[in-house]
Amino acid sequence: MNSLKSIIDSRLDLVKHFTDKSYCVCKKCGLGWKTRLVNGTKEYDLKSPCCCGSKEYENKYLLDNNSFVIQVLEDLVKAYRTEIHEYLAPSNIADKETQIRNHIKDIMTKIAPIVDGRITAMKAQYTSLSKKRSSYKQNIDLECKIANIEEWYQKYLAIKDDLTALIAFRHFETYCLYIDQLFDNSIFTPALHLFKGFYYYANSMVLNGDVKFIEKQCFAGAGKSATDCALMSFLFGVDINNDVLKIFGNKDNVTQTMDMILTIMCSKAYSNVFPYFSKYNGDRDAIFS
Repeated sequence: MNSLKSIIDSRLDLVKHFTDKSYCVCKKCGLGWKTRLVNGTKEYDLKSPCCCGSKEYENKYLLDNNSFVIQVLEDLVKAYRTEIHEYLAPSNIADKETQIRNHIKDIMTKIAPIVDGRITAMKAQYTSLSKKRSSYKQNIDLECKIANIEEWYQKYLAIKDDLTALIAFRHFETYCLYIDQLFDNSIFTPALHLFKGFYYYANSMVLNGDVKFIEKQCFAGAGKSATDCALMSFLFGVDINNDVLKIFGNKDNVTQTMDMILTIMCSKAYSNVFPYFSKYNGDRDAIFS
């Protein structure tokens, strides 16, 4: 797994420099120039050659190259998914769980904001260029630029979806918002302001075991039962051997609750967050057999 770690570390280092308008790279191989510590500050060691032997360098603003940025981000997504889901998660060792959470923290704080920024930038560029379209004369160069932006925009959206699924693996609030796509974003998203506290303590209860009791009091129709369903499905995703006992005051609610839980757990969105369940191919009978 050292190769995966090196991929993640090297790509994260590039992400760190995405917004650096004076990032120094080798003209020959494109790698970032070596640095050295000077009075506790990192500076480019421009007197030394690059690792490829070249002495020619240039300053680049990496975000100008969307194809490069997308490739780096796609490499990161692939490496993270392999590292987390195929190596760390199956081990059930405390140290490995810590590594998972550190990875997810890096995704949330270092990578996701970059992707959100690129999506916003693509929208702004598309709007700006679209206003220049003429209904009387076609501009081939303009149409090519718009087509490129549309392609990049879709790729950034796909990367955002993958990153959100990775974060949702250990972040209950993100998980609820992610699976809300199954319900046309009509359940968890509108009620986020009501349940942020619940999401926080439920997350700590599941992952750390330091919360023993949670009570929700809210008006009818706010989503109390729905968040229960989300929590139960999250529990099974974190550990398929978890046990859940839910007591109902009305027997008619049993069918509704089970239907919602199965709708979540048999979905592609759930398998994106918890790949273990992809082997059931959405078969309701197989999941609880």
